[in-house]
Amino acid sequence: MKTEIKFCDERDLPKVLELLTKVFEKQTRRYFERKLIEPDTKTLAIFVDDRLDSTLTVCDREDYIGKSRMRMCGIGDVATSSEIRGRGFASKLMRKAVNVAQSEGYHISMLFTDINKERFGFKTVKRMFSKVIDKSCPKPTVPVEVIEVSKLLDLTEFDLGDF
Repeated sequence: MKTEIKFCDERDLPKVLELLTKVFEKQTRRYFERKLIEPDTKTLAIFVDDRLDSTLTVCDREDYIGKSRMRMCGIGDVATSSEIRGRGFASKLMRKAVNVAQSEGYHISMLFTDINKERFGFKTVKRMFSKVIDKSCPKPTVPVEVIEVSKLLDLTEFDLGDF
């Protein structure tokens, strides 16, 4: 059994799209197609005997914390085939993505998920706001509170080095 962790190339994208649309049933294929072709987006995957079993997306972004411009590694779309969940494939990809972020000089990494990932060094931050942008989406059933981003989190509690 040959296991390979690698960044995907164009030849792998059909397999990636198939897995993502299978795992995230509520999203359309087009949604993932647009995300995967963004120039600063890479897909990290585990192949077992040339079969794609698990994947995640890494996005290179810049963001500001206070007046400091920081390079941010966004991690998302973590997906594993239902047949093999629980075998540690997503954990291997998460560790690899965190190592890549550290070795490539990212200042901060963000992961949006409902699943606790503190074992990979992430801190859980309660989601405090959202806004519906697409008018075709149904209106929220509860009041939406708009909060300044600076009030969401006191970043001094995290180890940001000299920032």
